[in-house]
Amino acid sequence: MDLLKFTFELSTEKSSIAHRYNIKFHFSGNLDLLSEPVTNAAKELMAKTANYSKFVFTFCIAYTSTDEMVHAVQVACKERQSEMRELKGIAGDYEPEKPVKVVDIEKHMYMAIAPDLDIVVRSAGENRLSNFLLWQMANIDLYSTPTLWPEMNFWHLVLAVLDYQRNHSYLEKKKKLL
Repeated sequence: MDLLKFTFELSTEKSSIAHRYNIKFHFSGNLDLLSEPVTNAAKELMAKTANYSKFVFTFCIAYTSTDEMVHAVQVACKERQSEMRELKGIAGDYEPEKPVKVVDIEKHMYMAIAPDLDIVVRSAGENRLSNFLLWQMANIDLYSTPTLWPEMNFWHLVLAVLDYQRNHSYLEKKKKLL
């Protein structure tokens, strides 16, 4: 954790690569699970790079998909309750039925800042999702290679892209049906 804190603090300095290359840092996960110094360093890094837009670096830490989904639903429900209280105050006892929708949940996901995924590459022959980006992976290509991550090279990436291209029209049809 000290190494993380040190890295985050280094990245906030004006001479860092983040400032030189206009990199926005975003943290996905429950930062409250980290120690206070690490959480503070992460929040400071996000604040100092918030206006950068050339690149976005998403750092998944203390992240699980189930936590992300529960968090998003809780925030969306609290937001809806607040809206209902305001409406009730304006209209007396009137309580219109306004359910929480998928878009309400999606805007509160940790990964809401990231663009939609096209492909996820799993190394080491793994075919499971491991509770990682489950919501975002609903209609994308999952490519598995038996190669271990450190040994992956350009040709492994080419094979992943070819697999994506082969499945692209099928995935696009599925997206249109939703």
